[in-house]
Amino acid sequence: MSGLAMNAAQPIKVLAVEDSENDVRLAMRLLRRAGFDAEFHRVQDLAALRSALAQGGWDALISDFSMPGFSGLEALNAFRATGLDIPFIFVSGTIGEETAVVAMKAGASDYVMKDNMSRLAPVLERELVQSARRAAHREAEAELRRFEQQLSEAQKMESLGTLAGGIAHDFNNILGAILGNVELARGEIEPGHPVLAMLGEIQKAGLRARDLVRQILAFSRRERQELRTVALRPIIDETHGLLRVTLPAVVGLELRLVDEPLHVNGDATQLQQVLMNLSTNAWHALRGEAGMIVIGLEAVYLDAATARSQTGLAAGPHAHLWVSDTGTGMDDATRKRIFEPFFTTKPTGQGTGLGLSVVHGIVVAHQGSIAVDSVPGRGST
Repeated sequence: MSGLAMNAAQPIKVLAVEDSENDVRLAMRLLRRAGFDAEFHRVQDLAALRSALAQGGWDALISDFSMPGFSGLEALNAFRATGLDIPFIFVSGTIGEETAVVAMKAGASDYVMKDNMSRLAPVLERELVQSARRAAHREAEAELRRFEQQLSEAQKMESLGTLAGGIAHDFNNILGAILGNVELARGEIEPGHPVLAMLGEIQKAGLRARDLVRQILAFSRRERQELRTVALRPIIDETHGLLRVTLPAVVGLELRLVDEPLHVNGDATQLQQVLMNLSTNAWHALRGEAGMIVIGLEAVYLDAATARSQTGLAAGPHAHLWVSDTGTGMDDATRKRIFEPFFTTKPTGQGTGLGLSVVHGIVVAHQGSIAVDSVPGRGST
């Protein structure tokens, strides 16, 4: 299939900078005769040109070189100021070869003399193809940069997880010895002895520490995963009941769920932990004030392009679970770090910084992807 046939398949919008309406009509006839489905819009002065460029949607621009009131070079400068990457072709009866070379060095794509208008269609076709190639190249580079950033983040989280998991494993062994000896000591002491209360406090602290270790291991994905087919909606319904008795009355809790159970391959306990951690984080974002938390669930189908933009996902059907709040929101610097272990915006002693990192670890272990949308002062999702 020829380039002209491809052009004919899609309409193109051409912005014409020309004081002669007859010349524009001639260009239109020639392009349509060559197979282009071209729509023209004519402007005659610099202000109208800038206004049309600001509106956007153009596929090509053709301009006379000598016009009353302003020159073709001024039109070219106004075009270049927009940063658009579309063909800019001079169509003139007065431009000389030296001037044309200067214009092309300044950013014009090509030039066509009005006494040789038969060149316009092939020149425009060639430049449209080149423009499309540049656009595809930019898109490929942008996608490559996204993948590189995602890989860098994944490697960073993997390194942090390995470090945290190693420390947690050693710490777990120490805790086992502490808790075991506390239990042995309690058996050696007579009932009612004041030391028993002290040992009880040691045991409670040890159990809290063991729970913290489990969170770290969940983040590092070193805990054994037992994935089976589970229904998400019942998990959310159960978690909703737990949250409703936990959250203060000033915090509204709304469910926006699909009617179907929505089955996924996962660990029900860990999925509930994801929901609890996200909801608790949303509650903390309200900072004691009245607000709303929304838990949503829907079935979505990701096409190949959308799936590529999400780390670890394949094209096809997926479950989309989200938690949103009307809290304080966060800036970009904070948003980029929220899944790091031990990162917290809370005052010292008021948070471990593990809640969201655990969420990240569980989601990745379930072959899922997690994203954050947040605006300072307007909440997060």
